[in-house]
Amino acid sequence: MTIGGSFPNRHLLRLFPLVFATIITSVYGTCQLSFEQGNKLYNYSLTNPIRNFPHGILSEDGFYKVAVNGTVLWFQLCDAMIFNHDPPTCVECGERGQEDRDGPQKSLNDYETSFRLWYLLQPWCTIVVAGGSWQDCGGISRCGMGCSALVANIIGGYPVCTTLGYSSSTSFELIDKTDPLKGITAKLSNRGSKSNCSLAVSVVCDTNGVQGPQTLELVGTCDYATKIHHPSGCALIISSHGNGMGWFGTMLILILFFFGVYLLGGAVYRYYSLGIRGIDSSFTSLVRRFRGPSHEKNKKLPFAIGETKEGCNVFNGKWVWDEKRPLYEESECPYIQPQLTCQEHERPDKNYQHWRWQPHDCSLPSFNATLVLETLRGKRMLFVGDSLNRGQYVSMVCLVHRLIPENAKSMKTIGNFDVFTIKDYNATIEFYWAPFLLESNSDDAVKHRIEERVVRKGSINAHGKYWKGANIIVFNTYLWWMRGPHFNILQGSFDDEVKDIVEVSTEEAYGMAIKKKSKEKLPFAIGETKEGCNVFNGKWIWDEKRPLYEESECPYIQPQLTCQEHGRPDKDYQHWRWQPHNCSLPSFNATLMLETLRGKKMLFVGDSLNRGQYVSMVCLVHRIIPENAKSMNTVGSFDVFNIKDYNATIEFYWAPFLLESNSDNPGKHRIEERVVRKDSINTHGKYWKGADIIVFNTYLWWRSGFNFNILQGSFDDEVKDIVEVSTEEAYRMAMKSLLRWIKKNMDPKKTRVFFTSMSPSHERSIDWGGEPNKNCYNETKMIEDPNYWGSDSRKSIMQVISQEFGKSKLPISFLNITQLSSYRKDAHTTIYKKQWSKLTQKQLANPFSYADCFHCLVVFLITYSSYLLPSSPSVTSLANLIWPNPKSSSKFLILSCLTLFFVVLEKNKDYTLPPFAIGEGEKDCNLFSGKWIWDELNRPLYNESECPYLLPQVTCQEHGRPDKDYLYWRWQPNDCLIPRFNASLILENLRGKRMMFVGDSLNRGQFTSMVCLLHKIVPNDAKSLDKVDSFTIFTAKDYNATIEFYWAPFLLESNADSPGKHRVPYRIVRKNSIDTHGKYWKGVDILVFNTYIWWMSGRTFKILNGTFDDDNVKDIEDVPTNDAYRMGMKNLLRWINKNMDPKRNRVFFTSMSKEWGGDPNGNCYNETKMIEDPNYWGSDSRKSIMQVIKEEFSKSKVPITFLNITQLSMPRRDAHTSIYKERWGPLSPQEKANPSSYADCIHWCLPGLQDVWNELLYAKLFYA
Repeated sequence: MTIGGSFPNRHLLRLFPLVFATIITSVYGTCQLSFEQGNKLYNYSLTNPIRNFPHGILSEDGFYKVAVNGTVLWFQLCDAMIFNHDPPTCVECGERGQEDRDGPQKSLNDYETSFRLWYLLQPWCTIVVAGGSWQDCGGISRCGMGCSALVANIIGGYPVCTTLGYSSSTSFELIDKTDPLKGITAKLSNRGSKSNCSLAVSVVCDTNGVQGPQTLELVGTCDYATKIHHPSGCALIISSHGNGMGWFGTMLILILFFFGVYLLGGAVYRYYSLGIRGIDSSFTSLVRRFRGPSHEKNKKLPFAIGETKEGCNVFNGKWVWDEKRPLYEESECPYIQPQLTCQEHERPDKNYQHWRWQPHDCSLPSFNATLVLETLRGKRMLFVGDSLNRGQYVSMVCLVHRLIPENAKSMKTIGNFDVFTIKDYNATIEFYWAPFLLESNSDDAVKHRIEERVVRKGSINAHGKYWKGANIIVFNTYLWWMRGPHFNILQGSFDDEVKDIVEVSTEEAYGMAIKKKSKEKLPFAIGETKEGCNVFNGKWIWDEKRPLYEESECPYIQPQLTCQEHGRPDKDYQHWRWQPHNCSLPSFNATLMLETLRGKKMLFVGDSLNRGQYVSMVCLVHRIIPENAKSMNTVGSFDVFNIKDYNATIEFYWAPFLLESNSDNPGKHRIEERVVRKDSINTHGKYWKGADIIVFNTYLWWRSGFNFNILQGSFDDEVKDIVEVSTEEAYRMAMKSLLRWIKKNMDPKKTRVFFTSMSPSHERSIDWGGEPNKNCYNETKMIEDPNYWGSDSRKSIMQVISQEFGKSKLPISFLNITQLSSYRKDAHTTIYKKQWSKLTQKQLANPFSYADCFHCLVVFLITYSSYLLPSSPSVTSLANLIWPNPKSSSKFLILSCLTLFFVVLEKNKDYTLPPFAIGEGEKDCNLFSGKWIWDELNRPLYNESECPYLLPQVTCQEHGRPDKDYLYWRWQPNDCLIPRFNASLILENLRGKRMMFVGDSLNRGQFTSMVCLLHKIVPNDAKSLDKVDSFTIFTAKDYNATIEFYWAPFLLESNADSPGKHRVPYRIVRKNSIDTHGKYWKGVDILVFNTYIWWMSGRTFKILNGTFDDDNVKDIEDVPTNDAYRMGMKNLLRWINKNMDPKRNRVFFTSMSKEWGGDPNGNCYNETKMIEDPNYWGSDSRKSIMQVIKEEFSKSKVPITFLNITQLSMPRRDAHTSIYKERWGPLSPQEKANPSSYADCIHWCLPGLQDVWNELLYAKLFYA
């Protein structure tokens, strides 16, 4: 048998695991045991990490505890033993002494990680031996350690420690030598000469878990034995000889070992030197050396309109002579820089212009400038790099510019940018000078010839911030790096007085430039923080537009916070706004917030400061909520603000310590001796479950001194076990409990957690240079020292938060409002509030004595977006763009820093919301099943005269319609509510994007309705409507967004495709011709299709098998209309599946719109009432067509949202344009005599029914 890893070295096979174990666990060398029996080596390692037990046999909290017959024993294997003084044995205890009695004593620091909390819970002790006392046995930092006590006995009325403390030796042996698999026994003995105490711990092999210790056996005067079931007691069995693999096995192990070292070394080199990530990039390259290149089919990329021919490598080929070259003449392109105009500078030959690249196995498609321009419509194409990339940029401009009228194009140079603008396409082709991509001393676009080139490390965002928003980017960088085998890298900033420049290999420097760093987006975020923006680092600036609301406007503010009502004479404190140094805060948008909270629960948990933040939030949003749609209720520890129309709540829960305490009564919690129950997070936590956003705080109530009372048992115990620990340790315990609760109950994929830092008080005016014995009373100016930090804000508590939150694997956004709030001594409630009790004459004579310098009114910061920090995966940077502070309508400043918002939220693990959605629709809600209800208050959504984009074919009021009742009907689903239409939310989500309606005049009506619903919030000089061929384009310039309509009544190519002249006697559609129009739909983010009414020309339909350009007799056949329509739907599905990305795009299809025929002798003319029969279905609405749509759409791989407006539109015979519209031509006498003969019963008045279609589209877009 060999102890501690000492064993014969005759078997190399046995050497590897034991040497490895010795290396990684040398600190626990005494915890190793190897036992040889027969041809097997049994290896035991008690401290090696195993599954579910990262510390091996060592207890997570440092000790095992076992008790029997009044003896309570605490022990730890492999290191030390200590006992719990039970009962307490404290009397006097002196300074550390007799250190050499049993050899050097270990200090607290040696055991701080495992034992610190335990020490603090122990009482003082005095040790009496032979009538004298050892002065080394007590003290709050070493009770029981100095005297090495194992058991406490009362002898002669005095507590005496009979000891076994640090084990002087640890020995191991098998429990049963005949059965090595049973486990081992570790025997710990003391090192003193006067005592022979020991503890034998049997570690029984149990692969299923851990149990014990539960029994304690006294086997001698001071010798004990106990037993533990644990997986660490199970041996690792290694074959050593005989039936082993011998020299061949040894060689095989060596080969595998060195192969593993090779793979590991290669991976490290690729990761750090080349910047390559993942198994695919390293292991796959090895596989390819043996197997050859992969032929995996390429995934479809954005902007692609087809696939490359199989086996085609366009970069492998040869140059061939082509007299059709060049593609343009040098003199034809005015944008070529003089550095590139060879002919102008007298190059005598031209042969170099006539060569064309020819790949070996395929051909390059001809350059199509029209297709490029259509693809770039509403987009940016950006070339980034050096002068070679600028040359490619100039080439691209020269290739497309010929198709663009002179007055519709321009070229400008601004800083590092060259920008070619194509006005008719709302597109740009740009070049950005950045020869290294990273920041360098060669970044001046004109003067960049520098001998010693220097690049700043990790500085991609210095230029990258200007590339954001580009749709297509072409990078290059190489030539400027080629200055030799080494390159200069700047570690700091070019602004540093002394620059830290290091020289690295050129390859390493180049690899640094192409490395990338990903960011993980958090739930509710709708944007990205500006690079370098720390919203908590800034200054207060005066703003006359503050406050955001008046105190008198919000009925929910508690009287403890209404400073103006209670006589505060000044108002300056209300007019300050927080301004971060390097960014700006977006304006608070109550509508956007309520939309984000639809169907959700937001919860503030903590003390009165967090309640103030909660009240601030309610005041900020309540104004836009109707009185009958909101309520405030207090139930137990809850205050609940209910928003009925949004099915949402904003709540506050009183829990000043988060854990259970004797101050948990929300009304009566003023208690002199505050006590918190250990590890009691679930007492309150059970009420927090189900919240989507939680904002925690806790600090002020812990400030009761340097120590704090912790209850070990229950508040119901007759005799309470209360111990005193340092406040930092008590607070740490609370943070650990909170993290456990968050990990167990909050899903990081759909919920957010915030923690607000300590809110500073201003109780000592001496801190900011004021008079002694004074505080915030009468302070009307803020503190100007940017480095001020009050004495009441303990940095040790901040350190606890940092340490504990840093261990969390879940994102917790830390709202660090302490520093920015510390300046605001002017913003506290002081004496201007409702007092809890009647003031005494002494207090009235001295207002400083009762001024409240803790509370303050609301400066409300809301984080616009936040991402996981690469350096700290658990604590998110909170704050990216913060909403400005609400109006402080009372005297206080409660710094509510919330980090929310607005992103896709999953309500269950298996469901992922589609693009643009910000939440799920109500369960079992069918938006298309309901009824029309009269609503004069909220209808119409806009007036006809307010929208200049309405076509005269839909302006019924302008053309003399006498009634208006059709305007006041609102659609109400049976089992739910339609979300209120929010133009701001649509435009924000369309920023940098395109939305397109494709189809016939009914879809054009829906497009026009959408434009009318949105245009009101867009300034006149920032919007336009243009018509180009089949396109009608509404542009919102500030949003870089377009809403478009494309005329294609059949979606396929037809003889009715002219947007102006499409009245033809015989309608013909070309078979399988979706790409004729589809090429113009590419790049659109949201598509809304419709097609039906133009197909309804009879039971059969004419289909063209050839092309419309055929000179000969065209191959036209009549097919059943249903079959023709099915062919159209199949074509549409093929196009969608090929061109739309379900992770980025949304596709909608609007069902058939009713043509109302009325009775045999009439139609919709003079109809002013809707049809009341809920089951009415018009004869002209073919259910067979609906069946075709259902069958074909069910086959789509890309989700298509079906807007089933047919049934709900059926009753609305009153909403058609009828005769109240502009006519295509003059009326005949017969028509004038019979108005019903020319009444339009297909199209709809606007405003009117089609606004409802867009409300439904809005609901399906954002609440899928």
